[in-house]
Amino acid sequence: MSDWSTRSLGHWGWCVLLSVGLSTFLSLGSVTAAPVDSVAPAPLPPIGDVAPDPNKQVEPKDILDMDVEQLARVSVTAPSMQVEVTTVSRTAQPIAQTPAAVYVVTNEMIKRSGARNVPEVLRTVPGVSVARVNGGSWAITIRGLNARFANKLLVQIDGVAIYSPTHSGVFWEREYVMLEDVERIEVIRGPGATVWGANAVNGVINIVTKAAKDSQGIYVGGGAGDQHHRFGSARVGGQAGNVHWRMYGFGVKDDPGFVRPPNRAEDEIKVHQGGFRMDWTPTCRDTVTIQGDFYDGKDGQIGWYTPPAIPSPMGCHETRFLTRWSRQVDENNDWSLQFYYYNPYALGSFLNNVATFDCDFQYHMKRDRHDIVWGAGYRNSDELWIWPGFITAHDTEQIKSYFVQDTITLVDDRLFATFGCKFDRNSVTKYEMQPTARVIWTPSEKTTVWGAISRAVRTPSLIERINSDPRAEDLLAYEIGMRQQPHKRFFWEVALYFNRYHDMLGSAAFFQYDNRGKTDTHGAELNATYEVNDHWRLTGSCSFYSEYTVFATGFTPGYPVSATPRNQFYLQSGWDLSENVTLDVMFRYVDSLMNGSVPSYFTGDIRLAWRPSKNLELSVVGQNLLCGPHPEFVAVSGTNPTEIEPGVYGMAAWTY
Repeated sequence: MSDWSTRSLGHWGWCVLLSVGLSTFLSLGSVTAAPVDSVAPAPLPPIGDVAPDPNKQVEPKDILDMDVEQLARVSVTAPSMQVEVTTVSRTAQPIAQTPAAVYVVTNEMIKRSGARNVPEVLRTVPGVSVARVNGGSWAITIRGLNARFANKLLVQIDGVAIYSPTHSGVFWEREYVMLEDVERIEVIRGPGATVWGANAVNGVINIVTKAAKDSQGIYVGGGAGDQHHRFGSARVGGQAGNVHWRMYGFGVKDDPGFVRPPNRAEDEIKVHQGGFRMDWTPTCRDTVTIQGDFYDGKDGQIGWYTPPAIPSPMGCHETRFLTRWSRQVDENNDWSLQFYYYNPYALGSFLNNVATFDCDFQYHMKRDRHDIVWGAGYRNSDELWIWPGFITAHDTEQIKSYFVQDTITLVDDRLFATFGCKFDRNSVTKYEMQPTARVIWTPSEKTTVWGAISRAVRTPSLIERINSDPRAEDLLAYEIGMRQQPHKRFFWEVALYFNRYHDMLGSAAFFQYDNRGKTDTHGAELNATYEVNDHWRLTGSCSFYSEYTVFATGFTPGYPVSATPRNQFYLQSGWDLSENVTLDVMFRYVDSLMNGSVPSYFTGDIRLAWRPSKNLELSVVGQNLLCGPHPEFVAVSGTNPTEIEPGVYGMAAWTY
């Protein structure tokens, strides 16, 4: 795209967004507000569906005829506080009783954001720093210390950890999911190591796809644009007796980023992926899940090159295969047993192959005032990394672990304390213990106050162990937070934290690492949702972050210092223009990085969708509209950054 066209698109973006905002303001007088019973941080009703009257209750002839679900609905006065999450304690619990900073992105929120991949979805989550290094790589972290491979963030897809033990990070450009089949994304800000183990240091991102029974029928969708060049996906689901199943496939091709001549961008993404899921319920108490995902793609991690040099894009093949057996013994006891095999293989400038086998068991039980979950696991990762002509590294990493966590009711419905610990025996740093102590006070069903102290560790990667034998990096985290729904239409929460890291890894020479650094970080995160009326919802968040790093003389930190923005701001306006037309407008501000090496930027996205029939939806999306080409991160880990350009794409989706 030429300089002129990108500048023009930036100006047009301002015009479009300002005109939309003006029309929204002028039309408010014609929209009649009606009371509602819900202000949960979730989207408005699906486009084209008739929203149920929230004030209308279907009452049986006698209250004795009500089932448990109906009784629960009658008593709920703060629905936002009743949203369930599973990532914090590995068991379902309402947000009102969750002593952690947690945010849930629903399927409808994903759709209305206009995102085409998981990193773009995470831009909407408070406290998460998302930077596109170039068209082929991302830097994503929670609560600081961002890098091309942010090594203190654990990411899972349906229980499969996609954290690379070779690099201590996530290759986001290879971890695609079919967004239409995602049920929710749970984001935990803060340590989760007590139940998830090593590397769940700064946070956990848990991507949960829909059960097969919730994705029946046929779905076909696709679109094209100037940045998301072309994409398409299809899924079919069915049932045979007590077995529900689905199969899917999709393809993606993105354009490369922007770079000034004489350099050439070589960072476009090409993806093909398919998979299946089967859920079998042999009894009313048992569920057996079998699923597999198969990826084939190419990404130009190098970013850009200068002719006559010849680029070497990375080709990657990936297999994820999982089976899980869950059993509800009775209302107070349940357990699950899970196995998975995860094998990413990449070949280009480097060769990297990781074959991971994981077995995990957990048991959940309630005894009087105790809610206990415990479990054990075993993981074996066979790793191979080759830099042709220089280095060949191979290792087999084994982890044996068990954990226990107990939530104690100190005062009925008001005061709870949680104590737990994860015990790891691994082949890298031998023995690790990661405890937590949490307390939560709910003075009313509309208010929650919580606090936590936790320890977590990050084990060294294969690359960091090539010529060294370092110890694990250590974190002691202090957190406090509050969430409240003071009014039926308004929900807000705030979290404060202080993190102290010890034994931080730094390098003194070529592939020579040692634990010679310390880092302190602190920050605050605030997010809120306000439902103006039945048709208009505002969602916003802001975060503040500060870090202080000290390393021994001659040692360079293993991450770029000050590469996390000091301030971030996000605002989304979701508006139902009519029963079949929706409009979403989003604004983002991100502070500068590394003392201005990467300038701050302010940008906006917009999505307009129309559902002419129950089965068909048409939409147009503009992204990064308020500024021209701009960088979001620095050169790191052999990756050259390219600039992000404004873009527009159109999409059609059909279901049956």
